[in-house]
Amino acid sequence: EENDVNYNMDNAQIQTTYDNNEQYYKDMSWNQMSVTTEILPQAASGISKVNPSMGDVATKAREIVSDASKVEGTDYDAISVGYWQPDAGNLANGGGWASVNGLFSWMTYPHNLAVLRHEVGHNFGHPHHKKDVYEYRNSRPNLQESDGYDGFDMMSGGNGYDISHFAAASKWFFNWIPDSSIIHMQLEGATDNCPTCLSSGTFTLFSFDDKDVVPTPDKKMGIHIPISAAGNTLYSYWLSYRGAGVDGKAAHGLSVHVSWLSLGGTFGAIYDSLRYDAFG
Repeated sequence: EENDVNYNMDNAQIQTTYDNNEQYYKDMSWNQMSVTTEILPQAASGISKVNPSMGDVATKAREIVSDASKVEGTDYDAISVGYWQPDAGNLANGGGWASVNGLFSWMTYPHNLAVLRHEVGHNFGHPHHKKDVYEYRNSRPNLQESDGYDGFDMMSGGNGYDISHFAAASKWFFNWIPDSSIIHMQLEGATDNCPTCLSSGTFTLFSFDDKDVVPTPDKKMGIHIPISAAGNTLYSYWLSYRGAGVDGKAAHGLSVHVSWLSLGGTFGAIYDSLRYDAFG
């Protein structure tokens, strides 16, 4: 299809989607994170669209970027490929794929914001978050992965909402919500390992997904209850208040998740969670 004008891509459409994604991440981080993009000219990969693999496409993309004299870590941090929907394989149903806590994403063309922000979220260390269910159930007949989503954010089946930010725990890890805006609690109160931990109290939590409500020491945006650490993974309970996002469906009460941060990798950690009550 190299010379077929029907396969020409509209860079303006792609740029607009990436610009909207940049604004979304700025809103989500209170202007602390900017995901900027440079779009290279459309290039033929030489990879058949019959059943392309993500690995082959990633390898070819890195070759194309290198041929354009772009150096990773100097000129760019990550690569995202726009690709016409193939006949089979990962992108056969549209959408996108991305490495979790990694530097590559693969997007069906034409692009849309909901898919793009979700795939970038995978790069930032988020798999698909689930309800309080056992993963082995996904292997049962007729049960789809999406049956386990809790709809709480853009990484857990809530990607259809205009505002569907990362969870408070993830924002805290990236320091978009500073530690001074988090309440740390454990039964024994303050200890050497958690000198700021409280054992009890009455608190008001502010919405962690409202771009106009900036976290401050007077605006607490989450309650963190550490459970245990195993190797490089911290397990915790998180209580938070999602007031602005998911069309207000969570605005009438607390959301409760058990979460874990597995430290290491490109973006510092993989964050995952199961929900006990996602919508208050």
